[in-house]
Amino acid sequence: MAVLCVGLYSCAGSVDTDKRADTTWQYYHELGMSSFLVKNYSEAIANFYKATQLAPQNPQPWNSLGIAYMEVREYDKAESAFIRALQADKSFTEAYLNMGILYYRKGDYNRAKEYILTSLKDETFTKKHMAYYYLAKVHESLGDRQEYVRNLERASAYFPGYLDAQIELANFYENNREHQKAADIYLTLLQEGQKAPFIKLNAARNLGLAGNANLAKSLISELLSDRTLDPSTRSSARALLDNLLISEHQRKHNLSNQDKAGDDKKRQELLRFEIKQPKKEETKGESTTHPVSIEAPSKDIGETIQREVKNIPETVKEDRKEEASMHQQVPDDGKQALADVDYTKPRQKLFRIQLGVFSNAESANDYKSRLEKNLGLSEITVSEKGGLYRVFYKTYESREEAMKDLVKLRALKLDGIIVSE
Repeated sequence: MAVLCVGLYSCAGSVDTDKRADTTWQYYHELGMSSFLVKNYSEAIANFYKATQLAPQNPQPWNSLGIAYMEVREYDKAESAFIRALQADKSFTEAYLNMGILYYRKGDYNRAKEYILTSLKDETFTKKHMAYYYLAKVHESLGDRQEYVRNLERASAYFPGYLDAQIELANFYENNREHQKAADIYLTLLQEGQKAPFIKLNAARNLGLAGNANLAKSLISELLSDRTLDPSTRSSARALLDNLLISEHQRKHNLSNQDKAGDDKKRQELLRFEIKQPKKEETKGESTTHPVSIEAPSKDIGETIQREVKNIPETVKEDRKEEASMHQQVPDDGKQALADVDYTKPRQKLFRIQLGVFSNAESANDYKSRLEKNLGLSEITVSEKGGLYRVFYKTYESREEAMKDLVKLRALKLDGIIVSE
């Protein structure tokens, strides 16, 4: 979907008819927003248009009108509206980004890139994560894989909770068989408060493919313990759990030392199936998931699976009696599992707390100095990667150690995320 720009919700809900024109345009603009949000684009366009006629020198109603026209694929009218917005105010950055999105949807990728890059020059722009995301999509369409990934990473860095960028980046890592990187993204989303079941399932699946079966099983256990989980997601979680157990059994009992070289390949075949993100309306230029088929476990090893699992939570026993012995093997509390299972040790990964991301070194170092001076923090570093300057706090051997300090930082009104390297 196109970008809904800053400031659209600042208007009053109703006004008297004898109010000044600059207030009346806000009334019609607010009516347009209400219609837009329920996808009644006919009414939205009508009210946005009325607002533009009452305040033709204000860029905001023109920008909103352009967005609405984009949603109904009236691209020529959308372009005209964005041009009028920029004629009213050449510094109205949202219109530059929306113009870039428009050209991306039309397939004019060079012009799309030009407008998006213009929007990124504004250091006060609060939607840089969206700009980098659409810049990534432009480079994907141009066949520049390196810039595609680079800009997805930038979008994710600017706003770790931005689902479109994070999910697409995770899909890229997974398709590239970089399953630990994909898992780390889903774990970051969970940490940021994104609790959608598909995120937890994708985290578990990629952890399993990366060899971190214990943490994967703990996440699945959380899902299966949720009575409100829809049947489709519950079925996917069970299939994933079965495949994890099958994979573990085959590694433990059926593979000789000579067979270990093929172990990873077998695990990939057993675990590879798609946990779908909830459907959203597809529009030209928007991303979709990449499906892979689900393979149910073979019936002839059912008895072996029963011997492998230990207890399952009470809520699941009622639904699936044959899994009644899973509980000991799969911890009840996923948070406790995070503390008990150090799944990063085999890769010797380190963790840091990222406190901010900046587009230039001067701003990053200034922020670092203010943290040191005003809060007395030490062990703060600035690191450059891909043209972005990240401000980090300390280095940790485990995610759990970093989480303890993150809680303390949040008590100081500092927000941050835990990143691995």
